[in-house]
Amino acid sequence: MTASTRRSAAAWAALLALVVSGLVLAPPSSGSVDTLRVAAADRASSAETHDKRRSGKKRKKKSRLSVRLTPAVVTVYGNGATEPTGVLAQVSPAVSRRPVTIQRKDDAGVWRTVEKARTNRNGQVFFGAVDVTSLGTQYFRGKVKASRGYRKVGWRTTTLYTRSNDGGCEPTTPLVDQQATGEAHCLAARLDRWYNARLMGIGQQVNISSQTEWDAPLQGIQPSIIGFDLQELDQAASVQYPYEADNIAGLIERAHQGAILVAVWHATDPFSGGTSHSPTQALEPLLDPSTAAYTKFWDDWDRKLELIERFQTDDADGDGVSDHSPCWCTPLVIRPLHEANGAFFWWGQAKVATYKKVYAELQARAARRGVHNLVWASAGNRNTSTTTNPGKYVPPRVDLGGLDTYDPEGPNDDPRDYLNLEGYDAIASKVPRMALTESGPHGSKDGSWNPAVITRTVRKQRLRPLWSMLWYDDSGYAEAGPKQITSVDGGMSWYRSCPNALCSVRR
Repeated sequence: MTASTRRSAAAWAALLALVVSGLVLAPPSSGSVDTLRVAAADRASSAETHDKRRSGKKRKKKSRLSVRLTPAVVTVYGNGATEPTGVLAQVSPAVSRRPVTIQRKDDAGVWRTVEKARTNRNGQVFFGAVDVTSLGTQYFRGKVKASRGYRKVGWRTTTLYTRSNDGGCEPTTPLVDQQATGEAHCLAARLDRWYNARLMGIGQQVNISSQTEWDAPLQGIQPSIIGFDLQELDQAASVQYPYEADNIAGLIERAHQGAILVAVWHATDPFSGGTSHSPTQALEPLLDPSTAAYTKFWDDWDRKLELIERFQTDDADGDGVSDHSPCWCTPLVIRPLHEANGAFFWWGQAKVATYKKVYAELQARAARRGVHNLVWASAGNRNTSTTTNPGKYVPPRVDLGGLDTYDPEGPNDDPRDYLNLEGYDAIASKVPRMALTESGPHGSKDGSWNPAVITRTVRKQRLRPLWSMLWYDDSGYAEAGPKQITSVDGGMSWYRSCPNALCSVRR
């Protein structure tokens, strides 16, 4: 091979290497070089297409929608009373301002739009104007439009079932009072539906001894549970110009609109005549008719039963005539002689067997008087260094158990919001239903407490309390301070996060 030939071959080899590397395009004089050129062009075309896709619009993200009723089964009452419910559309991820449409199927089978709204910051739209005054299954559905970088979600449906109170209320566990009124049975059945739906009611205690401001803690809210004290109600009846009739009428009206009423009894000390916070006493004299304490205590209970009976007969003014037709006969959850495992009250930390006998006699006297509108509850205090196991004080015949638990907010206490549930399981293991009968901050001076800790805690621990009751703002003792929903910092945010005042405790 001559020198010039060797130089020509070397040049072609160098050129071929450049073509393979994609830096130089070979001239169209060689078939093998043409093939390399086409391959390089294909790679360039693929890269260009990829670049265009990346520089274009982003692919919309998926989202999910659930549509449910809170709750999905309600009772329809012939007297016009309601068990409120509503349609809750929940969009996930929770992004505000997503457009949601909710429709209801009319009697002709046509879907009609009943709500068009945008999600709140929790990703929710709630339609609360559901008619629950007549029997008949109702069908609802919802959908979400594409927006804010998310795809649309098609129709999701849910069904509302209505039951008549005329024989249609069947609690999961029968009431301990075999002669309980139909209204009491419906109340228990309603609570059982909440349990099955994993709903927890928001409760607010009121000061029923106040004449014109007893409902001040309820201003701006409609809790599903309203608590009051029989002792305070009796105080309203014992002044020179009694006003308990107006307060009873107000409670009955709230119940007619859908609230469940819960009565506690801070009983007067029959031994000393002092308040419920008098020093502890042995309870054996309350079972001995020969003692003065026996007479005072049971006379006091008879007076409370007279007040309770006015709810049963819809006779707020006590004149013996029902105030409405049909009767607005109102049931109550009652928890007498509560927190017996602590030494806070004169009946506290008594002999367990004696305490249970006194509780049973409370029930027997109510039955003998013909008072049967009661769902009987037993509430203990959380298990602390100053209390005993609350489970051992649960009477053998109760419909519901409860735990009273507060978060100390004194200067030397942990500033973090906390829900202590020690003792919950000890009570829950002995009762068919369970509630947080009192909860909230204790000793807060500025109301810096967020009730959202309640729902977070019960969800984390997989518990299903039927409600959580916050107390009203109080004063005059060391642990007093802001306690009610509208006074603590996170109260209204918590309330608004639970449509229909029913919080979901699903995880």
